[in-house]
Amino acid sequence: MITSIVVAGLIMRPAATIEHDLSGFLRPILAANEFSGNIVIRRGGKTLFKHSYGYANIEQAVPNKEETRFMIGSISKQFTAAAILLLEKTGKLSIADKLSKYVPDFPSGDKIDIQQLITHSSGLSRDLEDEEYHSFHTTAQMVDLIKKRPLAFEPGTKKMYSNNAYRVLAYIIETVSGQSYGEFLQQNFFSPLGMKDTGTLLTKDIVPKLADGYGPWFGATGLGRLDPHSDYSNGCGPGNIYSTVGDLVRWNEEFLLKGVVYPDVRDKLVSGKGLGVMVQEDNGRKLIWHNGVFEGFTALSELYPQDATVIVYLGNTETPASEDPLQSALEAVAFGKKPAPFTPRPRGGKPDPGTGPEYVGKFDFFPGLSVTVQQYGDCLVLGQSGFQPLEHVAGDKFFFRNKYADVVFRRDPQGKVDGIVWTDISGTYTAKKSK
Repeated sequence: MITSIVVAGLIMRPAATIEHDLSGFLRPILAANEFSGNIVIRRGGKTLFKHSYGYANIEQAVPNKEETRFMIGSISKQFTAAAILLLEKTGKLSIADKLSKYVPDFPSGDKIDIQQLITHSSGLSRDLEDEEYHSFHTTAQMVDLIKKRPLAFEPGTKKMYSNNAYRVLAYIIETVSGQSYGEFLQQNFFSPLGMKDTGTLLTKDIVPKLADGYGPWFGATGLGRLDPHSDYSNGCGPGNIYSTVGDLVRWNEEFLLKGVVYPDVRDKLVSGKGLGVMVQEDNGRKLIWHNGVFEGFTALSELYPQDATVIVYLGNTETPASEDPLQSALEAVAFGKKPAPFTPRPRGGKPDPGTGPEYVGKFDFFPGLSVTVQQYGDCLVLGQSGFQPLEHVAGDKFFFRNKYADVVFRRDPQGKVDGIVWTDISGTYTAKKSK
């Protein structure tokens, strides 16, 4: 009996083995309610694995199905970059243009070019302030907010991930094209590629078959629905696109792989210059990919062009189990390896009665990146795009399940909280309390 084949020096397991290994990996994660969503793995235009897990809406027991739509978070950025490159192709702009050409009064706008905005090297701050997320903003209004922020560094000298840069790009798209961001993408990419279940979302929109986003919370299921605490308009450019696994497969296979529309735009997008997608070597072959996290949603889109392997998952449970560990597991099984097991952390509790207020405040890591700790009933939460709980472990130590981060509050000699020490998979970081 043939149990595996070798392609390009890599062992390829049959679909039944992939299903067996993924089921084993996911079992403890599903039991802990740390993943819910859809997964697909394809190679050469054929499906190796496809499955739906959990609920699109827990309260009404609406199951996730193949046609369920999810927010895709920062995967949206490659569509924004593709739109800019299409405008360049048609002669309406150049990525060498200075920002001052489109926003004349933007501070240092004569030092920032469009390519730097796309490649996160513009020096613009990372994000909006917490309180700014709660209101509707046009792209022009977001630019007005962003230009009040100091630069994090001299343009072109460093790189720092910046959602604000992509908000500015959305404004440029609208200004140059004369269309809304969503209309431009629909006309030039979604419709031509047959992506009928993909679009952009504003908070007032009602989108059929769109899952609700969930995150860690206290209670029987350990989950709470993340009703939008921010207005989706603020994601225009960096992350307000919704889609399905089927449509993202189509994007990967028809556009990123084959370039069935605008092949020269595709070529530039996947050139490895950081233009909206990440391009690297993985498993001995070229990988074009991006992930996304957005208010209770997680997403991954990967293309290995050498053998047309596509890996996509869209989830509506925002936990780290449904990010890096799941990504690594899917890559492993797709290329003949067993996934490394992942065991969810035990759940913590609420802070001791009466202690919550002393932890409340804004904590700054560096210009453009801060977290705000708020009291929500008898819970402590981190606020930005949503309310995300801090689980009490002991003393001043908490666990932030959304990022699997240990958060320890520091105190000054007088015993007042003056900062935090944040430790996650990427390292340890300190933040000072600013208010």
